[in-house]
Amino acid sequence: MAKRPTTPKRKSRGTSAKKGWRRYLHWPHGFKEWALAVLIALNTLLSIATFVTGIAGALRPDEHPAIAVAGMAFPAFVIAEAATVVAWLIARKWVIAALMALPLVVTWGNVRTHFPLNLIGGFTTAAEDSTRFTVMTYNTRCMLDLDEELKSHSPNRMVEEILRIDADIVCLQECYGVDAAGWCGIAKEQAKAVRERYPYIIRSADEMQFLSKYPILHADDLSAGQPSAGYDGYYAKSYFVNVKGQKINLISIHLQSFHLEAEDKDLYQRLTSSELDDQLEEKPRYTLSYLRHTLYPRLAKALRIRAQQADDIAAVASRANGNVILCGDFNDTPYSYSYRTIKGSMTDAFANSGIGYGNTYHQHHLLFRIDHIFYKGTIEAVDAYIPKSYCSDHYPVVATFVNRKTK
Repeated sequence: MAKRPTTPKRKSRGTSAKKGWRRYLHWPHGFKEWALAVLIALNTLLSIATFVTGIAGALRPDEHPAIAVAGMAFPAFVIAEAATVVAWLIARKWVIAALMALPLVVTWGNVRTHFPLNLIGGFTTAAEDSTRFTVMTYNTRCMLDLDEELKSHSPNRMVEEILRIDADIVCLQECYGVDAAGWCGIAKEQAKAVRERYPYIIRSADEMQFLSKYPILHADDLSAGQPSAGYDGYYAKSYFVNVKGQKINLISIHLQSFHLEAEDKDLYQRLTSSELDDQLEEKPRYTLSYLRHTLYPRLAKALRIRAQQADDIAAVASRANGNVILCGDFNDTPYSYSYRTIKGSMTDAFANSGIGYGNTYHQHHLLFRIDHIFYKGTIEAVDAYIPKSYCSDHYPVVATFVNRKTK
């Protein structure tokens, strides 16, 4: 009797899929698999850190101080994350590379703000060119030159820098008098040149000075009477200027600094230079205990105070109508809570028309962009740059504006 033909058994659904995924689920065997597993684990931690620090600015520092402090390291995490993505691509690990790139995609707005790449300048018409003017913000460190030998040297290098850049409007922070002959080596010729170049000058006792080539219509102290006005280093001034027939409201601010001590800055410089060697044993300040119990609370306190100041400034800026330019020393990085709150619906001039990382602070390896220029209205920044001037611990920020709404 002939055997009845049997039909081949069908493979259960999903068997092939299981075989494909089995290599990712089993316990690593051998050096190569262990090395790959460790690399993936480390990259996963890096991705989490990149994502968390990338959204730090969306959280209030008084409610999430640890994340706010960690957010300052976002640029470093971005560079490390981008390097790992490139490495996985070179290794032809496409899936891993795509997964590692996800934090950069999710935080792309923050990445682009930190690392703008505006290779094509803003195009303008002849009519718009006629409205062109430049604004500079500059923390002058009380006009004291960084070079100890030049602190009282004449002529003053910062005054020379201001005259060289020749912006139409200059907002100065930590400046007692850029046109005061004899102060910090400011020569009489320099003071005279400043007054001739800028016939409209407003000085204040709280280290804020305003220089303009155009008539100043009105000035006001915005920080007076604000809830956080009593804190050290918080100043906000408003100036209305008639620039070629257009009324521009310029707001110059200086927010609470971290007040880091010399030892704190020295520690950071050593950490970023790999120069700690035996200092960890010799100096208790270079310990994790010091970082946790002294430095971290100091940073968290400054971030908390600045958040209140940012709330105050944002409330004022939101009520300002027309063409508004808000600039100054924020003492905070792009996409921090203070930055995001004050910026609101305004545009960051450097992020929108600048190129590169653009740090404005450059001492002790603390390479952060903490000076900003925001604007709103019918004006638009068509160029922004950061001149590398080493006489102050800050670089100036310069932006060129035109009015897009011309008659």
